[in-house]
Amino acid sequence: MSGLGQYPRHPRGQADQYSLQVANTSADTALLFPGQGSQTSTMATVAAEQPIMAQGPEVRLDVANLTAVETGMNALIGAVHHVPLPAQEAEQAQASTVVASGDQAAQAWTALTASSAEATPEQIAQAAEATGGFVAGLTQLGVNCTPIG
Repeated sequence: MSGLGQYPRHPRGQADQYSLQVANTSADTALLFPGQGSQTSTMATVAAEQPIMAQGPEVRLDVANLTAVETGMNALIGAVHHVPLPAQEAEQAQASTVVASGDQAAQAWTALTASSAEATPEQIAQAAEATGGFVAGLTQLGVNCTPIG
C-alpha cells in the first residue's frame, strides 16, 4: 500500500485524518485536523513550483529575490486557503490565526514589490520575519513545513 493509506488512521477515526509524526511532540500544540496531510502536500507542491521558497529563510533577505519570494509567498498562502479548517471551534480559531499571519506576510511582500521605492533591508527583514512566523505557526499546528525551509 502506498500514499497516506499506508499510515494508521487517527484513533478517533475521523474522516480524512491520519496519525502522522510531527517535529513538535507536545499534544498541546501539535494539532491533527482534517486536511493536515493536504497542508503538508501543499508545502511540497509550493516548494516544487516556487523553488525560492525551498532555499531557506536567508535567501529571502536578498533584494534581488523580492519578486520571486513575493510570488512564492502568494502561492503558498493561496494554497493554504484551499485546505479545509479543523472541525472543532478551538482548533479552527488557532488555524485561522495562523492563516491570518500568512495573509499579513504575503501582504508585506506584495507591498515591497509594488512600491516604486527600493525596499530597505529592514523592510525585507520584517517581511521575512513575518513569513518565518507563519511557517512556525503551521508547524505548531502539525504541518510538516520542511519543504519550505
